[in-house]
Amino acid sequence: MAVGSTIESLEITQMPAKLEYQPGEVFDFTGLKVTAQFTNGTSRDVTQYLTWSNDPLTADDTDFQLRYPIVMYQNADQNDGSSLAGIEYAQPVAVVPLQITENVKYGDVNSDGKINVKDANMIYRCYLNKLSLNENQRQVADVNGDGKITVKDFNLVYRFYLNKITHFPVEELAES
Repeated sequence: MAVGSTIESLEITQMPAKLEYQPGEVFDFTGLKVTAQFTNGTSRDVTQYLTWSNDPLTADDTDFQLRYPIVMYQNADQNDGSSLAGIEYAQPVAVVPLQITENVKYGDVNSDGKINVKDANMIYRCYLNKLSLNENQRQVADVNGDGKITVKDFNLVYRFYLNKITHFPVEELAES
């Protein structure tokens, strides 16, 4: 059993190279450096000991947490003679601010990376009130940019799938 000074704080001394992500990407720690500030006044690079989630990022992951997991118990005496032995010690955490941006791919309602009959079918089912779309799906389904999901959107997506058109009216609106 080893007893040492406890960590007072974690400080990000060098941000990772990548701070902007798309939903679905995984955090890349390249370039990251984190220093631990100990209660005895010393500091040390602890980057190699950090843990974090390897789950794909979501739009909500703007404050990405890095944890220092090597903390099991507290075993120290205070200057006033009292003891901290047995007191639970919280795992130190550092937070990296990330920017999660979504590129809108109009027409790809099911987010499979393709614009096809499945997407057109989802739009048509939504129009008939047979399918409820979330906010992101509604945004990419409104390919004519009128703020509504209609048969016009269905027709445009289907025509795109058939290679009759190469872009959607909403893309022209976004550019202007």
